[in-house]
Amino acid sequence: MTRKPDVPADVKIAAFQKKREGHYDLMRPGPGTPWENRGEIGLVSAFFKTIGRALSSPMLLIDHIRRPETGSDVNTFVIGCGMMLSLAVLTQSAVTFMQARSQPAQYTLDAQSFWEGAAVLALAMPAIWWLLMLIARKTYTLLVTGDNKQKAPPVLFQNVMGYTCAPIVLAIVPFYLPALIGVIWMAVLWSAAGRRRLYIKPAATVIATIGSIIAIGVVGAGIIYGLYGLMYAYGFLGGAIQVIHAPTKTA
Repeated sequence: MTRKPDVPADVKIAAFQKKREGHYDLMRPGPGTPWENRGEIGLVSAFFKTIGRALSSPMLLIDHIRRPETGSDVNTFVIGCGMMLSLAVLTQSAVTFMQARSQPAQYTLDAQSFWEGAAVLALAMPAIWWLLMLIARKTYTLLVTGDNKQKAPPVLFQNVMGYTCAPIVLAIVPFYLPALIGVIWMAVLWSAAGRRRLYIKPAATVIATIGSIIAIGVVGAGIIYGLYGLMYAYGFLGGAIQVIHAPTKTA
């Protein structure tokens, strides 16, 4: 048998030391994201540079956060993404409108009610997206509570998830496949960022990400259909959800 040699108490040999779990400064400041530097490079340029960085180098982006102790910067970025979703609502509505109008034998169309309903949803999207991101963060934080060994504060979750929600802007491209790709891309980034920036176990980040996506999907669908339902029930804007439908067949 190999015997551990006797060494003086004041001599430390690395091979004989018990490995200790590493601890990291999760709130370490970085050089700043483009959005945090918007005062220098301009609001619009900073927004799209942050989008580009989130799509091309997402882990570098979240490592560069200069003010991880505050959520004010990332909040405005999330609202900006919500404004892009407002444009997405209008582009998707335009595609639906043209498809319905090109098939008059199959659909009847109340154009005014349709566009009024689309406009209401577009105006509401920044607030809806902000709320959905809040729900996503709460869900994610709750699901990784037992694996949050480094004790990442809620505001850090807010920053990391807020900046990596950028792929959702792909929804602005007409048809639904780009929007689906954006959601999947966002989910992958949330899982990867949990491991890279928050030092949470991979399995826990995957579970938390899936739970967060399900939560915002259910709540988002409820809000949108609830909004249209209220408009229809009270006759507001003609009930936009009902304006495109198959004509009733007569005997």
